[in-house]
Amino acid sequence: MRCVWNKTQDQIALEWDSITELRSQQIRSGKDISYDNILTPTVLALVENGDRSAVLDVGCGCGFLTGKIAATSKNVTGIDISPTSIRLAKEHCLGIGNIGFVNGAIEEMMPSVAGYVFTLAVTNMSLMAILHLDAALATLSRLVCPGVHLAYTITNSCFRLQYWNYSRNWFRYGEENVIEAPFHILLDQSDQFTITHIHRPLEQYVSALEKSNFGIVRVLEPMPSPEVERLYPHPWGYPRFMGALCVRKG
Repeated sequence: MRCVWNKTQDQIALEWDSITELRSQQIRSGKDISYDNILTPTVLALVENGDRSAVLDVGCGCGFLTGKIAATSKNVTGIDISPTSIRLAKEHCLGIGNIGFVNGAIEEMMPSVAGYVFTLAVTNMSLMAILHLDAALATLSRLVCPGVHLAYTITNSCFRLQYWNYSRNWFRYGEENVIEAPFHILLDQSDQFTITHIHRPLEQYVSALEKSNFGIVRVLEPMPSPEVERLYPHPWGYPRFMGALCVRKG
């Protein structure tokens, strides 16, 4: 695990290309306990009252959440920087007629959908893989109209030191850290792949949202039920993730 300063978004896309088959297997098999029992329910709870006429799923990955959202939506578009992820998402959502997928970065989406307005945007555990947060949120702000919701989940920044076991030699909570680390989940501890994620203090997320005209209206720090917590090798003790619902201001 180390801090890096010269990473590009294209390099991060290649990292996700390499791991996508594994991620699909982990989610399909139920090995990713948090995905099914914490993250997906949190996103769905945040958007339950949102207008689902035209939903944008940013960082859609293999399309598992995209498919769930489509079940109660009129139209859904998933976007991801990983071509392999988009290929698997299309396979997973084959036959679901109200879903379309785009391979690319959210910052580059505006020219391809000029004049199109989304009525709801979601991003599940993807903001931490976006190098240029301000640019991504600025684009999202242009893609949705005032009053429209944005729901997101991230790793809880306040507890990253404990959760990821960062080295105190280089980790600074109050600074943006671009970090290369082995990717693994609790029930799959192989260090076969390295993935880049970005730590940001919570105030940086809030500031970036405000700068792009999004106001936070709800925050969730989900904890597992006793039944779900027993599925983990160790008790949580603190909220590992957080979710927020934001509204695009006028």
